[in-house]
Amino acid sequence: DNATNPQLDWYEYNYTVNIDTTPPTWVIEPSNQTINEGESLSYKIRASDNIELDTYSINDTTNFAINQSGTVSNATELLVKTYNVNISVNDTSNNLLSKAISITVQDVISPVISSITATVSTTTATIAWTTNELSNSSVSYGITENFGSHNGSSGLVTSHSINLNGLSSSTLYYYNVSSCDQSSNCATNGTFNF
Repeated sequence: DNATNPQLDWYEYNYTVNIDTTPPTWVIEPSNQTINEGESLSYKIRASDNIELDTYSINDTTNFAINQSGTVSNATELLVKTYNVNISVNDTSNNLLSKAISITVQDVISPVISSITATVSTTTATIAWTTNELSNSSVSYGITENFGSHNGSSGLVTSHSINLNGLSSSTLYYYNVSSCDQSSNCATNGTFNF
């Protein structure tokens, strides 16, 4: 008190500390995704929490990004392949929820055919061309533009060369070339003649 006489009183208080051990739950659960080559990924997930969400994350930050609204996007141009990623979200008490998914980029683009040449002798011809991706080789040919004959190779290459044998000398032949990649995207160029 004002006269500096001490008075000691004891009070007992009880506190209850609630520790959050409940992880977030998925509202929109991550699932496997497929996009076409050249497309951009924009995939929305969502989680909720009994207290408060903190951050979304993805383990492959070289190829993907995820914002704090739960939208996954590609961070770079994606190759044709399957990416296995883990998407996570944690709450403010650091309780973690995660799910592994795959993101598949499928090839839907046909090969580009260029540099077509025909090297001709008396009864043979070699048809050559290039493609910008691995693909097979096929030549349709004949003495009319309906062709009628075919020769090819199933090997996947970018430099193509097909021999045509048993041709009639001094005869005009028509031909075109085709190439299909391993995803069965095909391109044809022609009609040409020799």
